[in-house]
Amino acid sequence: MIHNEGLGNQLFYLSAGLVALNKIEREIGPNKITLCVVPAKINKHTSNNYEYIFNFPPKIRILSESEARPRIDAGQKVLNLSDVQATAKWSNANVKYNSTSGKNAVVPDRLYQNYLGVQSVIPTVKEMFMKNEFEHESKKSAYEKIKNATPEGSAFIHVRRGDYKEKNWTLDEEFYVRGLDELNKDPKIKKICVISNEIDWCKKIPWKTDREIEYYDSQNELEVLYKMMVCSAGAVISASTFSSWGAMLGADMNPTSTIVYPISWLTHDADSNVNPLDFPSRWKGIPNKV
Repeated sequence: MIHNEGLGNQLFYLSAGLVALNKIEREIGPNKITLCVVPAKINKHTSNNYEYIFNFPPKIRILSESEARPRIDAGQKVLNLSDVQATAKWSNANVKYNSTSGKNAVVPDRLYQNYLGVQSVIPTVKEMFMKNEFEHESKKSAYEKIKNATPEGSAFIHVRRGDYKEKNWTLDEEFYVRGLDELNKDPKIKKICVISNEIDWCKKIPWKTDREIEYYDSQNELEVLYKMMVCSAGAVISASTFSSWGAMLGADMNPTSTIVYPISWLTHDADSNVNPLDFPSRWKGIPNKV
């Protein structure tokens, strides 16, 4: 895993490894090789240790840094990349396996922020979360409360602020209002869940809708991720990979859902980076600013 990155980017990185693993398995056969993951040392958004979530045998094995170092040193890069920019375009087609590299292959450090590239392994990522967290016997009742409070026909609006304000990455309230306008067009959506790390700011927005609005502000990012997942009728995501995973693991699996994203992502320039993460064509991109 790349250090100093939050859960959203870690999931894209893990997914790239799973894509590479699947291509290798198609060449040498199933269950012949394991994806070994070294957890990130620092998640700047939380102090929680998510090592247990990523542990998903037989496909994934968690290694300590000392255990992984000999493998890393012996490994050869498994991805064919044309550049080194961490967030540059990446797709499933980039993954090529060098069969002469033996059992140790290294997925290079970059963020792999690309829906099309990881689309094939999204169900595996969801299965991993369900088994290790959301359906785990010790935690199941807490997540059932969230699910029971989120009826069928719920959609979410995820407003990312907090750390984004320092970097001028926040979206103006007009973006979220226009996103709600798109949700209002869908008669299947009965409830809007506004999710944010600054819920008081959200409560000042003049939302215009005849649907029920719920404000959700848990400080536990796994609970937030689950809340987004069970809002399967639709989503308005912020320019955040964490936000996008909420839609990818939930509403996107409902083919009739309405999903909205900011087309310029972090640049706030309506003329650039259209569909920056290669989201599906059925998702609706709207300008960050009018």
